[in-house]
Amino acid sequence: MKTINFIFLLFLFTSLYSQDKDEQSINNRPKNGFLLNVGGTDIVGFSLQYEYNHFLSNNAFLSFGTGVSKSKEIFSNDDIYGVPYHATINYGKKRLFGEFGLTGNFYYFRDIEAYPLQLHIGFRFYPLNKNKIYFKIYGITFFNNEEALILPGIHLGFAF
Repeated sequence: MKTINFIFLLFLFTSLYSQDKDEQSINNRPKNGFLLNVGGTDIVGFSLQYEYNHFLSNNAFLSFGTGVSKSKEIFSNDDIYGVPYHATINYGKKRLFGEFGLTGNFYYFRDIEAYPLQLHIGFRFYPLNKNKIYFKIYGITFFNNEEALILPGIHLGFAF
């Protein structure tokens, strides 16, 4: 019986220690970032965005971002200004994360139909510590009447 109690206490203290270490590691990860985006929801253009990351564990976090964009309309070559946004869940290990979520770009200063939400799938290289550069490569689905396009994009950011 003493052996079982000893093993139980050892397991309890080990699990408590690992939870503290996990929480401490999450608190050291950068939660904010400024980034430059090329492609994706901006189609032919770029955007500057702010991103907030809410860590669920060492292996998963939610990402929310918004910013301002300038791009060109594909058919008329007119300038379009907008407000891109995204909400994604990221899952991975250490620095490499797969990313899945929704994204879009609300355009204004232009008489365009509503821009629907789009599927966002990508891979992200995210730093373990603050004040580091990060990037992600992704694709979004874009539905245009009878066809679906996958538009590639890249983010280059600074995490703090």
